[in-house]
Amino acid sequence: MNKRFLISGFVGADNIGDELILDSIKNIIKSAEKDAVFTVLSIDPKTTKELHGVNSIYWPGLSLNMKRLIAVFKGISEADYVIIGGGGLLQDVHWVGTIPRYLSIALFAKILKKPVIYFSLGVGPIKRRLLKYLTRIISNDVDIIFVRDMKSKEYLEEIGVKKTQITVTGDPVIMHSDFYKNENKNENKNDNKRVGVSIRELNIDSNFKTELSKALDNIVANHGYDVFLIPMEPKTDIKLCREISSMMKEEVTIYSNDAVKPIDVVNQIKEMNYIISMRLHGLIVGSSYGIPGIGLVYDPKVRSFLNQNGLSEYALSLENFQSKTLITTFSHLLNNEDEYRNKLISNLKLSKNKILIGTENLLNTKHISSKYQGIKNVYKMFMLFLPQGINKVKNFKR
Repeated sequence: MNKRFLISGFVGADNIGDELILDSIKNIIKSAEKDAVFTVLSIDPKTTKELHGVNSIYWPGLSLNMKRLIAVFKGISEADYVIIGGGGLLQDVHWVGTIPRYLSIALFAKILKKPVIYFSLGVGPIKRRLLKYLTRIISNDVDIIFVRDMKSKEYLEEIGVKKTQITVTGDPVIMHSDFYKNENKNENKNDNKRVGVSIRELNIDSNFKTELSKALDNIVANHGYDVFLIPMEPKTDIKLCREISSMMKEEVTIYSNDAVKPIDVVNQIKEMNYIISMRLHGLIVGSSYGIPGIGLVYDPKVRSFLNQNGLSEYALSLENFQSKTLITTFSHLLNNEDEYRNKLISNLKLSKNKILIGTENLLNTKHISSKYQGIKNVYKMFMLFLPQGINKVKNFKR
């Protein structure tokens, strides 16, 4: 009988990185369970079905809409495993409802006695005490926790997740090249000199834009590389790409990436010799295909990925950002490319093995109910709805 998986992630929101996460998780599981059947919770089920060839259920977040709740409960009841992930789902930086959105699915699954797996999650920061508390009490009851970096493991342990073993694996997208090795292979890549740049309008100021434009001008004028701006969330990134282009003296190419598939963006990145990226999955896609990169750290997860692979000197802070820092780091990368690649290959191999071993363990997981679990779950359900209600009254803080 085919094993059935329900996956809850940030899907259907026109974010290339999150779509690649889903695609990679699906392929990783199918590599161990070839006849696996998937149902995915999505903000846009129609697009999710078309992109990934899966069943999909509309789930914009935790609410009292009974029609939505019944559909989700039905999806969970038909699954053999419930997966939360991947990506940075357990944080409250962008929206107070993010954590309840995903923890509610874990809780529904436990009520229905289904195994729950956190698959390569990024965790933190969590600013609100109530959400830290909810993360702790629900995470202590899930069956398996895989996180994508050591910082996420340390964060969970710090807030009191101790009953469930936490394993650091890696981001599933590092395995993308294992499943798409021969697609759109660019035989002429070495005939060109190309640098791909992925940026986003978050935690940046006018100084950063000015200094980044200067650095990219230098890369074109002094190193002879063509620069390509690659939006990974087109609706929001394209405006910033155009602004940076207008500030530059040298010509650059902007990929519009409007209505393109995630694999098309991967193929754009594969054409590059180097990547400079704020977007975490710009770096990770490049790394999967052996393309060296520099991270512009708008969020700790970017630094964490590079640190985990022994490449901390290529993580550049946006605070007091200076063009000369990026120019110097790019020159350092050109002079030390072989060392960079060797570190990357070695560390990614370890992470890939952990993901594959973890997936085998996942397939052997069975749900175990503890005494009084029903009473505990009713209490947790009430607490999950509480942040939603409070947020409608006021924006509460830590």
